[in-house]
Amino acid sequence: MKKNLLIIALLCISFIANAQQKLTSPDGNLVMTFQLNKEGAPMYELSYKEKAVIKPSKLGLELKKENATKTDFDWVDRRDMDKLDSKTNLSDGFEVKDARTSTFDETWKPVWGEEKEIRNHYNELVVTLYQPVNDRSILIRFRLFNDGLGFR
Repeated sequence: MKKNLLIIALLCISFIANAQQKLTSPDGNLVMTFQLNKEGAPMYELSYKEKAVIKPSKLGLELKKENATKTDFDWVDRRDMDKLDSKTNLSDGFEVKDARTSTFDETWKPVWGEEKEIRNHYNELVVTLYQPVNDRSILIRFRLFNDGLGFR
């Protein structure tokens, strides 16, 4: 009985971890979906009025590769030369640690220009990813406006 409950709990946790995160623009026309594929690579897609604008795509996250011949200090021995590629890997092996959505809406008046007021209105999805191999967490922030998507 305990084994069955444990299996069910593990299945639920893996389902939640791999679940899609959806974000809609304030007017509801744009929909962005974020998920991890089976290798743990971050993927996203964007549609406008149910038509694909960006087909499922991997996020192009990349760290600069370290130089195996250089060291920070002359007396330091590079014992991790075989791990350099895994240390700079930001393409897969992630788990979703946390995902939060929020809405922001403000109007401000510029000092000069053609517009009297400018509205800054978007919905946001902040995803925290964890990479167990490197004990690394990264944060991805998606902002979906009525006229486009931004992320960093």
